[in-house]
Amino acid sequence: MDKRLFIILYEKQNGKCPYCGCSLLEEAKNGIAPHLDHIKPKSKGGKNEKENYCLACNWCNRVKKDKPVNEFIEYIQPYLHGFVSKKDLSAFKKYKELDKKFKNIKR
Repeated sequence: MDKRLFIILYEKQNGKCPYCGCSLLEEAKNGIAPHLDHIKPKSKGGKNEKENYCLACNWCNRVKKDKPVNEFIEYIQPYLHGFVSKKDLSAFKKYKELDKKFKNIKR
């Protein structure tokens, strides 16, 4: 990654992940480097342009994959509102999906 782009994005984002708001510096102190993320995924027509990049924390970048931003933000709402941890968010979502699926089964 171009160091200048990293610095520009880091300053523009006030050192925080734009999705979950965690401190990128705190992650770096734990040996986890921020990821260069395409805001609009390349698979959805996003370009390799400075305006389409952000620095995301490791977790958000891995979980977002090629989801559009609004879909990803909706996905992490339970975390953003303090209902679950990042670690438990996937399990929470799977539980809700299974619960919904099983409610449709007649017993």
